[in-house]
Amino acid sequence: MTAPANDDGAPAAGERARGKLLVVDDEQQLRRLLARSLSRAGYEVSEAKDGREALALARQTRFDLVISDVHMPELTGLELLQALHDYDPDLPVALLSGSFDDSALQRARALGAVACLGKPVAFQDLHSIAARAIPSAARR
Repeated sequence: MTAPANDDGAPAAGERARGKLLVVDDEQQLRRLLARSLSRAGYEVSEAKDGREALALARQTRFDLVISDVHMPELTGLELLQALHDYDPDLPVALLSGSFDDSALQRARALGAVACLGKPVAFQDLHSIAARAIPSAARR
């Protein structure tokens, strides 16, 4: 059951968000688009422009799911996934990429990614991943 929402899709006053998400992508427009879609679906969404910022936020706030681009400067999505799981092994992480090669997919799965989605990602797929990941995160 979804919490009642305002016209923009955010939970109504006094209602809890469906979960806390962190969206990580160095492409500002895409990051904001993904965050807006998830926010309208009732999630509380934070954004990070790169893996280093995401890691710092994850150490300050308990997120139910992290959704990250793979190809970013300095700290890639795979490196972020490893660092997040070193910090909190139960934190679900989904990865997005315009080009997953076999080795990246294998590494992502070995590191425990809950999903690997190609770009452009369909909002419905993104919402489905969030809905599946949040119940397991709530048990942490």
